[in-house]
Amino acid sequence: MKTLLLVVASLQLCAAYKILVYSPGMSNSHLMFNGRIADLLIKAGHDVLIYKPELSERATTNGSDIARMLVVDIGVKEKWAKISEMLDDILFKGSGMGLSDIMSFQKLNIETCEAQLKQKDVMDILRAEKFDLAISETMEFCSYGIFHHLNIPSNIVLSPGPLMDYMSDAFGFPAAASHVPNIMSGFTEEMTYVERAKNFFAMIAFKYMGRYIASMTTQVFRDHYGSDFPNVYELLGRSPLVLVNSVEILDFTRPVLHKLVYIGGIGMSKPKPLNKKLTKIVESGKKGTVLFSMGSVVALDKAPLEIKSAIIQALAKFEDYNFIVKVGSADKQMAELASNVKNVYLESWVPQVDLLGHPHVKAFITHGGQNSILETVYAGKPVLTIPCFGDQFRNAATVVRKGFGTRVLSMSALTVDSLTAALHDLLNNENYEINARRLSRMLEKKPIKSEELVVKWTEFVAEFKQLPELESYARQLNFLQLTSLLIVFDRYATILIVLGFQSMKLSFA
Repeated sequence: MKTLLLVVASLQLCAAYKILVYSPGMSNSHLMFNGRIADLLIKAGHDVLIYKPELSERATTNGSDIARMLVVDIGVKEKWAKISEMLDDILFKGSGMGLSDIMSFQKLNIETCEAQLKQKDVMDILRAEKFDLAISETMEFCSYGIFHHLNIPSNIVLSPGPLMDYMSDAFGFPAAASHVPNIMSGFTEEMTYVERAKNFFAMIAFKYMGRYIASMTTQVFRDHYGSDFPNVYELLGRSPLVLVNSVEILDFTRPVLHKLVYIGGIGMSKPKPLNKKLTKIVESGKKGTVLFSMGSVVALDKAPLEIKSAIIQALAKFEDYNFIVKVGSADKQMAELASNVKNVYLESWVPQVDLLGHPHVKAFITHGGQNSILETVYAGKPVLTIPCFGDQFRNAATVVRKGFGTRVLSMSALTVDSLTAALHDLLNNENYEINARRLSRMLEKKPIKSEELVVKWTEFVAEFKQLPELESYARQLNFLQLTSLLIVFDRYATILIVLGFQSMKLSFA
């Protein structure tokens, strides 16, 4: 018996891989997503290290309580604080991030990459680990250069939301602009002529912006490690596997590659009982309770007074419902506005999954972040989105298209009237709840769970390293070849030449 146990233990040891999860401290939601990946792999018996270069002061979590951690202050927190202030201004005064805003964000990512490469002791620590595999999100390109520098034999790409245009371009399957909405648009797949035109040019812009940022990042590596360092865009494109934090039944349908796997909803915990305070609030609403939370990136306490006032005034009109609103503990303006409103309860922290899972919570008002949308769908609750930036506009369009909620156009478009109208629609259209429950059942009945996909595919890549069998030859084709426009042009050119000769013969006859 002892011999058998020793054999089993040795087999488990041999099957374990050393895995690096690159998890920069941009936001708590991203850190939590990366942490869920790490936890799944640790529970499957693998040795996982999370490397977290500290960026934003707001990103306070490590994402995991069981992974080994390497947390490094690389000296960029002040710069990230400035970009956070700029983001706050964009969220509440505009209708989303423009290309110039994204460029500012990406240039800071390049500076952050430079700061990491200067930490030679950190790179030495990581190299000494001799990882079998590395995993990273694609919010920037630095990680793929680092993996190459550390001689890690393989890596997996994480998409924190629906696939971004520059990612699909790098992997060799650009999205069809005619029916696949741009990641930052509020369009559905059913677009007007003008929307298709906007979508087409947006996809081109984001694709070449991605290539440009990648080239700048590549130059950083070449400055440090020599001119023969490969282009990081190429390193990204050669990644053998892409895990997408989305679910097929929620995302807009699109052509995909064999190397792309949908894993939306991984590691979501089951709802737990609420504490006495929240239970009393939730169960005292005459018709139920609505949760209002704008996530970890959208700091509601930074909103202008008129937006805060509009929120409280609109919620106060629905006296039969209680509203739990997540706000900063130091937000005195919201506290003052809500002080005499009996059905509004301000909380500095809320157990979102637990609240959404409570039967008396009837709906969710959210910014439309990917994790929040997935948590809502798993709970089977209708949702009202107030998108602010990034993929939130596309997620909001998904909610409307799939029929389990409604939206306010943007945070800057939020008024007493617009929020009141949206809330009235949310709470009185029974189809939203019917559709939400159907989607929830579909996710529960998925033939293969996301957790199993993450573990099995990670182990597969760790064993076989590179997977050229899954590569798309489209990566080797230029635009004219990929779209067959050259053949179309040649065909019409041939027809014109033939017609030209025919007309010449007629003129000489």
